[in-house]
Amino acid sequence: ETEGLARFAFEFMDECGDAPFFLCLSPQQPHWGLGADGTPRRMAPERFYPQLPEPFAFPANVRAEAVARAPETPASLQGGARNHCAMILALDEMLGAVMDYLDRTGRADNTLLVFTSDHGTQAGAHGSPFWQKKRPYEESLRVPCVARLPGVLEAGATRDALMAPVDFFPTLCGLCGIRSPRSVEGLDLSAAWRGAPATPGQDALFCMNF
Repeated sequence: ETEGLARFAFEFMDECGDAPFFLCLSPQQPHWGLGADGTPRRMAPERFYPQLPEPFAFPANVRAEAVARAPETPASLQGGARNHCAMILALDEMLGAVMDYLDRTGRADNTLLVFTSDHGTQAGAHGSPFWQKKRPYEESLRVPCVARLPGVLEAGATRDALMAPVDFFPTLCGLCGIRSPRSVEGLDLSAAWRGAPATPGQDALFCMNF
């Protein structure tokens, strides 16, 4: 799927020529790759699996108790984690191909490129019995958001502005010098992306069901 999306992206941008464009690519998101019966199900192209060890070692913060309390067997969890990382490799390759295309066609310096996700994965960390996104730890809550726009966004900088998915549309409009439609919810945080202090008075409400 990642390879097909990259080809469609190249075709779309070729058709745009020198005209401005907006393109959103949503590839198959990395998951643990366990079937309904709890056994590993390969979800990435086969060429990525030889790059990963088998059996797959869990990170240091995955305690033995989390493995023992999981409904799946340790072998199934290791296989699922290996599938997850194989899908990340496929996604990394697709992103690299898109970036190479932008460089090759001379679009890299005037194209805003954003890489983000919707949530993290608990993956058995901190002794939690949950292997998905069920607890408010860093592994679940911290979402990647990496942006590149030469001459506008400082390379290698980090920002601490509080941002929600609803803020992406108005923020991208602000970075591109476009007025966001009045009907669009969310905040334009483009100034914070550029390095200005975060918007004062922002609040966060986090609800958890146990």
